[in-house]
Amino acid sequence: MEMALWRCVFIILLKAVWQGPGDVLSQNVTVREGEEAILRCTVLEGAVRRAWLNRSSILFTGDEKWSPEERVSLLKGTKNQYALRINPAEPQDEGSYSCSQQPPGRVGAKIVIFHLSVHVPPHIYNMTGDITTDETSNVSLRCRATGNPEPQVTWKRIVPPGHEWRRSEVSLPSVMRKDAGTYECSARNGVTAPARRRMILTIRYPPVVTEVHGAGAALGETAVLRCEASAQPPPEFTWFRDEHRVVTRHGIRLQTTDSRSLLMFPNVTNDHYGNYTCIASNTLGTSAASNLLHRPGLDIHGRACSTHSFSFVAMLFVMMVAVMGLHAD
Repeated sequence: MEMALWRCVFIILLKAVWQGPGDVLSQNVTVREGEEAILRCTVLEGAVRRAWLNRSSILFTGDEKWSPEERVSLLKGTKNQYALRINPAEPQDEGSYSCSQQPPGRVGAKIVIFHLSVHVPPHIYNMTGDITTDETSNVSLRCRATGNPEPQVTWKRIVPPGHEWRRSEVSLPSVMRKDAGTYECSARNGVTAPARRRMILTIRYPPVVTEVHGAGAALGETAVLRCEASAQPPPEFTWFRDEHRVVTRHGIRLQTTDSRSLLMFPNVTNDHYGNYTCIASNTLGTSAASNLLHRPGLDIHGRACSTHSFSFVAMLFVMMVAVMGLHAD
């Protein structure tokens, strides 16, 4: 209690004794978070009093430490400098520091004010995660970042390359499948390399058969019917020949990926010739196209179901898948 009272009295006396016209200088010091900050005050020859202050708090009077902060000390081995050392510097250390010295025979003090800036690298702490939604939905992207100086936040679609927005929030109204992709948020303030985080926007839509290829092959030759479709989720492919679902036997093979289905005939026979229907389906809908396996010399190409009718059984299958998709939703 007595010590606290003495310190209060000392501060009042310090201000009273040093009150006067004096000299005031100013310096700016900038360090990164975690680095050592040294505020160098040249020793005034013959000074009768000197002190370090932070705002209204006394850190040192002469060599006596008043601050309880362990990171704050006087730099040793510097006869010509009365230097304050902060190690490591933290964001809360930012602010004004005063080195005050009272010259001999003068009432006013000579004061050097140091403005300490602690720069902090950018950090993204709140960002929209991966999104899966249907076409025509409204999507909002959000990215929050901290740092000193305050970071500039930018959104950009990087896969496939696309638009860039120089703001932390982006609204995508009535999204379409072309808007799907990988989006990146970056925050930069020049202290270090930009902070970056990514998210994936997935747009769901029903299948659309994009390409079909029939084939002409002689008996004993190899033939391939191809059907390609775009959809999200990826479609399931089913093949029909007239009114019967094609199974991988009787010299027929099937090879399917997320976007393509190949119906392969390693050794074409008379029984293989005919019209084949490819059906692509997912939970949102179906799409179909017809392909023809024919003898050489016929110029016949596959057609989509919207312009070419296919078997009644295949049509029923399309309707059944559509109904099941509605119930699944």
